Amino acid sequence: MHDEHSGSMRSRHGDEYIERLPGGFLLKQSVRHLRIGSDSVLLAEHAPGGRVICDLGCGCGAILLRLAELWPQAELCGLELQPEAARLCRESIELNGISERASVVIGDLRSRAVLGELGAGRFDLVVCNPPYNRAGSGRRASTSAAVLEREDGTAPPEAVAAAARFLLKNRGTLVLVLRADRMADYICALRSEHLEPKQITVVRTNGALSRLVLLRAVKGAGAGLVLDETYY
Repeated sequence: MHDEHSGSMRSRHGDEYIERLPGGFLLKQSVRHLRIGSDSVLLAEHAPGGRVICDLGCGCGAILLRLAELWPQAELCGLELQPEAARLCRESIELNGISERASVVIGDLRSRAVLGELGAGRFDLVVCNPPYNRAGSGRRASTSAAVLEREDGTAPPEAVAAAARFLLKNRGTLVLVLRADRMADYICALRSEHLEPKQITVVRTNGALSRLVLLRAVKGAGAGLVLDETYY
């Protein structure tokens, strides 16, 4: 998750606060983590849905919760490296009354044992809002938690692609929201894992091109890439 605000309600209690997502669900956040951004909402609202959905690096849960709003019959699971972020996500799940169909696992997406806990070939849809910056580059975040969310040292493109391939069913879909300057890295990583890029959606904000793109890939699909655009 990244910096732009998209909630309509903000209620603060110490270092933690609550924001309302577009559909009405409540999201707990902490000042130690990057704040929910429009990119998280954008990804959730452009994902094709599915019966079983995984959010890789779910953070405090903005994408997972928005998907739960949009797909009320779906079973959802988040994977998150940082225990505090996972706790906030769990508390939001409970706050919104969806514990029977949503859960969070604490672990590293680079670990095959952790991925095995989620289930090989189990998911119709995997989504990810990966860190935008290469490790050690870009503006340094103010907290250690935010560094992990902004820099891809623990979630490089190759690891994200490998995890998605492991989790997805054949012909399952991966959707990423990326900064445009990382798109080549991800296309190479996805193809090496037999995840074929099928659609690139360029994001326009206030009529102008933004730095963001949505990238959709399908496991085991043939070549055939289309370009699209969306306004947000």
